[in-house]
Amino acid sequence: MADTIYLVRHAAPPREARGKYWGKRDPGVDTDSLRDAARLAAKILRPPDRIVSSSLERARATVEAMAAELGQPYETACDVEEIDFGEFDGLSYREIQTRFPDAARRWAEAPDGFVFPGGSGILEFDIAAGASWRNYSEARERTLLIVTHGGIISTWTCLFLGLDPSRRFSFHPDYAALTVFARHRGGEFWEMASFNDRH
Repeated sequence: MADTIYLVRHAAPPREARGKYWGKRDPGVDTDSLRDAARLAAKILRPPDRIVSSSLERARATVEAMAAELGQPYETACDVEEIDFGEFDGLSYREIQTRFPDAARRWAEAPDGFVFPGGSGILEFDIAAGASWRNYSEARERTLLIVTHGGIISTWTCLFLGLDPSRRFSFHPDYAALTVFARHRGGEFWEMASFNDRH
């Protein structure tokens, strides 16, 4: 059973693409941020038994840089991908308010039940994220490294702390930063060993 889960948010997008919602679309990655992510490999205290990455391009670029440092292979998985923002993908919140005022209002008023136009529902994402957390926390491998997205990390953090996933915006995973969940000695409890640890 897993006792250490290293979570890394992918490297930052280029500067001109920041401040926007990125789900299934990929804006690319900033080369300096990618180097920072690669340096996080030095913080992995025990070689992971398994390295998993979101299949989206920005996560794959990040995991490839880290896996090269660690000298290990990796696999991709859809269950650690970011939510599908649908028609909001690649837009800033101001752009969303301008282009989709009614949908933006519904999102603000009832976020838990909101379904992104042409994309996923938030409740649907929360249920899937809960299933993926149980899957990886109960994995047979002792140590996992998972390269993923802000939505997954903040939602898993809520689940880990016993909070409703709607509290995800209380947590702001940084790009190219490391969060570590470790099972307490004896195996009954987990602790957050670090959050947003950067090189």
